[in-house]
Amino acid sequence: MEYILKPPFFIIDPHTRFSDAWEHFCKKLLRLDHETTQIIRLKPPDLGADLIWRQRQTVYQCKSSETESFNVTKAKNSLNRAFENRQSLGDWKEYYICLNMDLTGEQWKQLENIQSYHNSNDPSLAYLDKDYWIELCKKYPAHVEEHFNILIPASKRHIVEALEHERYYSKYVNKYAEEITKDNFEVIVSTNRAELKFKIPFSKTMTVKHLLDVMKGIIRLPKGWNLYPTFNSSATVNSVAITKDSKPQYFSKSLEELGVKSGDELQFFIQVLWSDKLKDDGETDREGDDRMHFLCFKMAYKDMKDIDIKSYVKKMSPQEIKENTLKSFDTTLHNNIWQAAKRLTETN
Repeated sequence: MEYILKPPFFIIDPHTRFSDAWEHFCKKLLRLDHETTQIIRLKPPDLGADLIWRQRQTVYQCKSSETESFNVTKAKNSLNRAFENRQSLGDWKEYYICLNMDLTGEQWKQLENIQSYHNSNDPSLAYLDKDYWIELCKKYPAHVEEHFNILIPASKRHIVEALEHERYYSKYVNKYAEEITKDNFEVIVSTNRAELKFKIPFSKTMTVKHLLDVMKGIIRLPKGWNLYPTFNSSATVNSVAITKDSKPQYFSKSLEELGVKSGDELQFFIQVLWSDKLKDDGETDREGDDRMHFLCFKMAYKDMKDIDIKSYVKKMSPQEIKENTLKSFDTTLHNNIWQAAKRLTETN
């Protein structure tokens, strides 16, 4: 399960602000991990902290962003207020900033300057960034499941757009749209490349091939070869299939012929192929290649042998080149699927 700590994947109850939902989420996980009910949310007025654990003289300020950009000014203002109201906050000894994003070194330095300004080295100041919360989510999956969208609903409009993306003629798009409206039928489609599922409005008279094309159109699978110059290699989608009970189904079969009922789950299975050459008709996966380039740099630096990437890659075995190429391409597919989920959720 992948945890993305912002909407639309992080669920916010209607009429609730993201900031309030984030405070509740932080309180819940902190209580779980510390095995206590003594961590409570503070009511207005704003004293510079959102949560307090009086018995431990610890306070928490919860800062969230839907764009993952940290507003350091607001955090500095909160920290200033916490120092000014320190006695009202139980003479706190520990101050934690709870974030759903990353913090830069410069931003942290600005917060430490607030501590210096108040001439106080006694209280400890620390932050809990998104990696901290993701690890807690992995530790307590059953407790956080309700806070995340794993089932992504598609609308009939999304199905129409997917078929158009796969270059279906208008008359067939309209025909299938009518069948979907008439049938009031839906299937749950998972993938073997990301831990989420799509709820697809469909028709039981439509075929496996139609469902394949819908999923390809929704996810926007790469059409050709992705090139990875760092490894002098390439990767592509070799084949796709709709599977039922782990068995691939014939393209020509309708869902009705397969015995699929509304609400049943199928899988969109993506198989990939790699090459130890840069294909002439391919396109460089710049983000994926940059990611692998940086990974090689870290590995080379760790070995303290050679920081030259080309020399380091030459030392890799063919199996290592294959594994890294497929890993990079798999990450690209994974990102495509999550981008599709984001697009569907935001335009539903």
